[in-house]
Amino acid sequence: MNKIPKKWWGKFFDFSEFVYNYSPKDHPKSLNSCVNARLRINFRRNQASSALEPTKTPNYLESKKNIESKKNLSQLNYPKVKEMKNSSLDSKSNETKLYQLHSVIDDTMTWKFHEPIIIQGVDAPQLAACIDTYQSNQVEVLAVVGQGLNVSEIKQIPAFNLVEDAINSVGRMVTTIICTEPYQALDAALEAIASGLKQLIIETPNFPPLDTIKLLKVAEANQVLVLGPGSFGIIKPQQFCLGQLQSQVFQPGRAAIIGYGKTLIYEVAWALNQAKIGQSWAISLGQDKVLGLEAMFWLKMLNQDPDTDVVILIQTAQDLDYQILESLSNSITKPIVCYVAGLKTPADKFFRSSTDVLFNHLSNSIPATNSSKKIISMIKKSGLIIANRPAKIPSTVVKALKTQDQLNA
Repeated sequence: MNKIPKKWWGKFFDFSEFVYNYSPKDHPKSLNSCVNARLRINFRRNQASSALEPTKTPNYLESKKNIESKKNLSQLNYPKVKEMKNSSLDSKSNETKLYQLHSVIDDTMTWKFHEPIIIQGVDAPQLAACIDTYQSNQVEVLAVVGQGLNVSEIKQIPAFNLVEDAINSVGRMVTTIICTEPYQALDAALEAIASGLKQLIIETPNFPPLDTIKLLKVAEANQVLVLGPGSFGIIKPQQFCLGQLQSQVFQPGRAAIIGYGKTLIYEVAWALNQAKIGQSWAISLGQDKVLGLEAMFWLKMLNQDPDTDVVILIQTAQDLDYQILESLSNSITKPIVCYVAGLKTPADKFFRSSTDVLFNHLSNSIPATNSSKKIISMIKKSGLIIANRPAKIPSTVVKALKTQDQLNA
């Protein structure tokens, strides 16, 4: 078999073409040398293809412009480290602006209760049990929306594939409960907003934070209230329940509970039931890092509620909302009992420089900080009453109610 001439290598083998055309002067000390080498490879490939298409002539300058434009695009898509730092700062400022704008909207809007709801995203096998739960809690479900529902109705409730079809068939609705998967929750929420729904309860946990920020921006522009993500809903004992909070745990009373999950809300509700105090409301804000409605919105609502005499605020030491502590003394008149979970848990200390990391790994002590005294002092300055344990919340609530009755008398 005859050997292939060296001048024909570039027509068949890209690697041999690169070696053949790559001279010592083009050592890749910079990006330009690599670009020039790649230009010659493209030029040789165009020459090889010109034998099949003689009408097309290779254009060296055109290929050079294309590669330079790709180089510029790569520089735009992958900015330098300084630019990334600036963008992170801009994102923080956008988050603060987002919170300020959302707080302004909360002052002018109120949550509408006793409204019929629509359920989005529940799978067909679980849908019947979900409908029974809401109907037992005196909640009217007008329609259900889900992907791939082959039936026209479930439990005598019409089923649809789109929210728009449900509204056109059933009529106007205000509230929706979203139970989809995390990767589908943003689309479901945007579909609900586009269909005219004004109150969203997102039960989906682990909602992507960037999707939450996108959703909150759209919700603010359309005057929509969002509870969650990761919320277990709202309950008013023996009246109605929106969400997954179990109604048999709660009894009517004078104390309202605001928390993030459901476990501590159940524990505090059980302690209040043992003390025969009961609950007027129980609200789960959500377990995700980025939330829609903050606790301040519900504190202002409960401050005007005639059935509520005291509010129990459940916080965590890692996610304590300091902005609430700063604005409580000016806007809330009813007593607030605050329980901070994990108050004595040592917080993790992060080291950025390599010398600090090596020094702390070689040292015998374990770096940890405990900011419980600082948190307690801030809570006391804001006028809140501190409860050290959930078991002490009922006695603290009784004292707050006595002082409140004395002031009202």
